[in-house]
Amino acid sequence: MKFFSSPFVIILCLFTATFIGCKKEGAVEPLAKPTASFAVAGDGVKSPCTITFTNQSQNAQRYVWNFGDGSLSNATIPQVPHQYDYQPRDTTFKVMLIAYNNAGDSAIFTRNVVVKKGDVIPAGQKPIANFEFKDNSGGTFEAPCTVAFTSTSQYVTKGYKWEFGDAAKSTAKAKDTVFMYTTPGNYTVTLEVTNENGVAFTTKSITIIAKGTIPPPANVAFTYTPSNPKAGIIDTVRFTANPNITNAAKYIWNFGDGKMDSTTGANVKHLYADGGTKTATLVVKNNAGVSSAVASQQIKVLYPDAVASFSMSTGPYSIVSAVKFTSTSINAVSYTWSFDDVENASKTPTVTYRFATPGMHTIKLVVTNLDGSPSVASTQIITVNNVSKVSITALKLVDAPLENSVMGTMYEWDAPGGNGDQNSTQPDFFTTILYSGGGTYKSSTMLNRVDPVWTGITATYNKADFNMQYSISLTEASTKVGSITQRLACNTIKFKPADYTAGYPSYIEIGGTSPYGEKVTIGLTLKWE
Repeated sequence: MKFFSSPFVIILCLFTATFIGCKKEGAVEPLAKPTASFAVAGDGVKSPCTITFTNQSQNAQRYVWNFGDGSLSNATIPQVPHQYDYQPRDTTFKVMLIAYNNAGDSAIFTRNVVVKKGDVIPAGQKPIANFEFKDNSGGTFEAPCTVAFTSTSQYVTKGYKWEFGDAAKSTAKAKDTVFMYTTPGNYTVTLEVTNENGVAFTTKSITIIAKGTIPPPANVAFTYTPSNPKAGIIDTVRFTANPNITNAAKYIWNFGDGKMDSTTGANVKHLYADGGTKTATLVVKNNAGVSSAVASQQIKVLYPDAVASFSMSTGPYSIVSAVKFTSTSINAVSYTWSFDDVENASKTPTVTYRFATPGMHTIKLVVTNLDGSPSVASTQIITVNNVSKVSITALKLVDAPLENSVMGTMYEWDAPGGNGDQNSTQPDFFTTILYSGGGTYKSSTMLNRVDPVWTGITATYNKADFNMQYSISLTEASTKVGSITQRLACNTIKFKPADYTAGYPSYIEIGGTSPYGEKVTIGLTLKWE
């Protein structure tokens, strides 16, 4: 084989230009798990009052507040104020915050806040009488026993009057009091309360039994509503014990999600933070501490509804560039993308897609939650532009002879930066590019023989129509001792962009042969517009 030598002067007659390649997207990073927390300002003041909760949660996009007084909120602001109404006595409210991320993960934080008794009774408000009692002698209500009575009445300002239902018609006037029952029997206890607007009373029955005669609770069962509750703010589950349970003194609820309640009583409410099948149980104890059989039910708690939404990479968009679509849905675990009503094979939260034709295109995303329930579709329309120009952004000498012997004369490459230094395999390249707009571009960068690439091609080069013709020729400036000779190194190479529009490649290699039969190859980096 014959080989050429010395620096090339490469003349490129341009009529056109360019391409943007599609990057393959990498894996999607999983969302960080949320943590829930808040601080309290205004705790322990008299009612009515406003308490401010400062959200200190991390990695969360959605929140559910439960203020303990029946009020709920989805506020996402950093500081959430809440108004507590007048309280007739010091009241402790259990405040709960559930924090969710966009993947549906959740975290819970609870804290008690105290709202103190208010000084002013609302206008016209009459008192409300109520009380609780317990056996201070052991909890069995077996005679003889001392029963403690605690008023839970509201709006009382002028006094209390207790009647204990015994034969002696015993009474007391303290807010809270105790009384000893010495004889078994059924007793009716009455509490009368008074304020400026009137009088109210209430009665409750107490059964005092002979020692050792308390049977265990019976007829233990419960119901709950709604039948298919949803986790989070959607539904609070209401549990109701069978009203016909006998000998009930204490109700112990286990909600099946790690939470229990043994203080509320026969009717309780519970908020499930997550979906799934939960086994709720109820155990009832009598005053002697004897437990009933366990009543249990399985509850299917539905996961929160998935809500579909998505964003896309910044336009404008063309038929040669892939568009990146990213789900911003909440409570989603599966993803179905459709492009122009054709379902895409990708089921990931992020997908890239290249539209083959210009015009208006419809993108649709449907997501499902952990129950498999589909969301309402999220739909967007984008405009995709055609391409009509191409530019060259880089030029690379891929393959060329190193030296050539023609008519008995040996031509060899120059050393970098010099002329006439023979036997070198790393020549200087001086690139001259001519284009249809006139003028030249000249690079004197020294390039390695293995990977010589010309860069610095600027926007001054024409962006040619697809049907125009490039003609590329290479001229060799060969050297021998004492002289420099220029001659054609490669027959003219033809390049027409229209021949490559099937795939709009970002890089092509074109070539031909020298007048002496050697192979010469050039690589072009293209940008389509």
